[in-house]
Amino acid sequence: MRILISGGGTGGHFFPAMAALKSFQEKGFDVYYVGSRRGIEAEKVAAFTADFLLLELSGMLGHSALKKLQAGWQLVFAVKELLLLMRRMRPDAVVGFGGYSSAAAIIAGRLMGVPCFIHEQNAIAGLTNRLLDRVTTRSFSAYGNIGEHVGLPLRHSALVPAPADEREHLLILGGSQGSLFLNTFVGDHLGELTDLGMPVYHQTGSLMHEKHMQMLHERYGRQLPANYLPFAFSDDIHHIMAGSVAAISRSGAGAAFELMQLRVPSLFIPFPHAAHDHQYANAKYFEDRGCALVYRQEEFERGAMDKVRTFLSCVDQYHGNMQGLEIDTDASTLTERIIGAIRMS
Repeated sequence: MRILISGGGTGGHFFPAMAALKSFQEKGFDVYYVGSRRGIEAEKVAAFTADFLLLELSGMLGHSALKKLQAGWQLVFAVKELLLLMRRMRPDAVVGFGGYSSAAAIIAGRLMGVPCFIHEQNAIAGLTNRLLDRVTTRSFSAYGNIGEHVGLPLRHSALVPAPADEREHLLILGGSQGSLFLNTFVGDHLGELTDLGMPVYHQTGSLMHEKHMQMLHERYGRQLPANYLPFAFSDDIHHIMAGSVAAISRSGAGAAFELMQLRVPSLFIPFPHAAHDHQYANAKYFEDRGCALVYRQEEFERGAMDKVRTFLSCVDQYHGNMQGLEIDTDASTLTERIIGAIRMS
């Protein structure tokens, strides 16, 4: 069987797609990936598969009428290109993980009469997946807000939480691109953070690391506290997460599920400009289950360190609540349902 997987633009779409791609491959399927030249996949996909196509696509939301028209024409040409590709490869299914490349692939798949599936990663669905949900064969979601509840496919789903006595540090997590807000928070409170009595690991983000370090050196001199451990990006981030007493983090779906999978009590500060406020909804899902604490950005700023200290004083309570948390990060949950649906069609 042949599967065409599409989705990207951001890591939240791309990495679950790669987890599913690997799962399909392990089950003996031939898998082809389609993404955008403007997304994170342009730089990351070659590490996962040699069978891929990157299309010229851009977004429509928040742009001028001219940009929207341009994006519309790009979508039309992308669908035409994908129809040619599908006529050659004859996929048994198309699976979309969100983003504009996903829309093009699902449209082309429907025109070809191929079974089409989508997976929504966030607690509030993006515009693309809300529209595609009406035309797909079946829909799936991480939070159960669209179609069937299957959790979020993660590449490191086999990782297990570290025992409490092996956790030793606080993790501040702004995502692979970084968070200016969290970096500024660290800059304003570095001494108080490093006085908490544990190492502080801080993912500054690939795009922001140099400026962040320059800012710190200007404010605090060349010699920073020995227990402050900043890094731009790490391929070992999941092991850093696993050793965390707690985390202060944005709440993209990937970060939220990874932290919850590894049973890391988290103080979430959602990115306030996320589409449809989905980061707040992602975080609130876990707060409602007693596993996390959520602050709006402007709320957190008022007495930030007092809020951090209060949160850390309750870590044992969060750990206790997490013992009953049901969270699925195994890509096979999704891929096996898709395979079953293909065989029934």
